[in-house]
Amino acid sequence: MQRWSPTVYQATPSLFKGLLGYLETGWRFQKVLVGGEALSPQLSTSLFERSEWLCNVYGPTETTVWSTAHVILQAGDTRIGRPIRHTQIWVLNEERQECAPGEPGRIYIAGDGLALGYFNNPTLTASKFTEVCVGGHTQRMYDTNDIGYVDHEGVFNFLYREGGFIKVNGHRVEPTEITDALETLEGVSGSAVIPLYDARSDSTKLIGWVECSGVTEATIRAHLEAKLSYYLIPHHLYTLPALPYTLSGKIDGNQLEAMSHQRMNEAPIPSALPPKEEAIASHPVGQILGQYVDITRMSKDDNFFERGLTSMQAISFHLDMLDLYPNLELHEIFERPSFDKLTSELECI
Repeated sequence: MQRWSPTVYQATPSLFKGLLGYLETGWRFQKVLVGGEALSPQLSTSLFERSEWLCNVYGPTETTVWSTAHVILQAGDTRIGRPIRHTQIWVLNEERQECAPGEPGRIYIAGDGLALGYFNNPTLTASKFTEVCVGGHTQRMYDTNDIGYVDHEGVFNFLYREGGFIKVNGHRVEPTEITDALETLEGVSGSAVIPLYDARSDSTKLIGWVECSGVTEATIRAHLEAKLSYYLIPHHLYTLPALPYTLSGKIDGNQLEAMSHQRMNEAPIPSALPPKEEAIASHPVGQILGQYVDITRMSKDDNFFERGLTSMQAISFHLDMLDLYPNLELHEIFERPSFDKLTSELECI
């Protein structure tokens, strides 16, 4: 990038977060298109300050990717904009009636960009691509599962995704794929996976809750690693004897979210590690790593990623490490993701 100075950049928020750290302070983009995940106010501000032109784009794969666009003219703006040509978008309530400005509802998309459906999956196609009548006119629409609203300027705003697919670090994740895998493990009687925004890292993390008795986190994690792609493995796994449910019999997502925040913010358990292990906190690598994960609970053999480090945080960790270890390559953090393995490698370079 610094050699060729491209004119236009298009990437996900996750990639831009990692990219910004590698660029010099005075580096400026010319034209930026950011999309594929929700844009946070923090990243909107960072990109706005370093770009000559910044546009937030929104749209699922099922509508041939981008369906709306919004040129950002103010730091912190996260709106997704207005429909592009040959595309129509509505925010509808539970009765599939159009919502008033400012009223949240489900986002539906129609127009030339709609896919024919899901390959060899007529059931899913029928549930997501439906005929909807709005204003006396029936159209085939895609139900995005996204909740949003139209503001009084006529600009669409994204709030959150309700069930279905979620986006985590640039990957499209289906929570039921993870819970299905969890519930094939003997001793597991139920499970839930929720996305949780972590303000400290300005990123979304997957939190897995497992209803079981006598099954360890290590066993659960090893089971998932044998069945799923790496980006589907929850950043944090918690076990409990019984999942919380609402009066209507559904898993209580709000309670799980509150419990997740509580678990992640719990005071560290006093270290019972021998002095050799406690040396992590006094080592330069440990001091840098402590900005991203709780090292007070970590042994020298623990996998960084199993302790909550995300792939995007690994990039920031690498950047911080370069001041002390300028020859360290990013891939080495992924290949040696424990304190012992990484420090051993650092002694050789």
